[in-house]
Amino acid sequence: MEPGVLVASAVTLLVSFLTSAGEAAAKKAGEDLFSRLKARLDKNQAAKEALTDLAKKPKDADTQAQMRVQLKKAIETDTSLVQELMQIVRNAQSDTEIKTTSIRQKAGDNAIQIGTAKDVNISQKK
Repeated sequence: MEPGVLVASAVTLLVSFLTSAGEAAAKKAGEDLFSRLKARLDKNQAAKEALTDLAKKPKDADTQAQMRVQLKKAIETDTSLVQELMQIVRNAQSDTEIKTTSIRQKAGDNAIQIGTAKDVNISQKK
């Protein structure tokens, strides 16, 4: 998983947990992530401050950006943190059934749309 995607996914999980906006599985993953990051980033003052600020203002775009920057710096030097974050993010994605959406569309008089999103499948009949 690309570092930028990993960091963005981790911060999204944190925001979901801190704002109580997510599903039960996402909240549990966010809570786990928050507690692990709190312990792991304790020695890094800037990262610790970013996590504290995010906890106070989880919906603020600037605090989210600050957390992404600090988390990206942290994973550049700590490969075990990368593995830990990947595990938490992947578990959260599978628990909340986050799936890729794929849609193909043919334009014209007989428009046809084919695709899937979560458990919905739209297919062409012949």
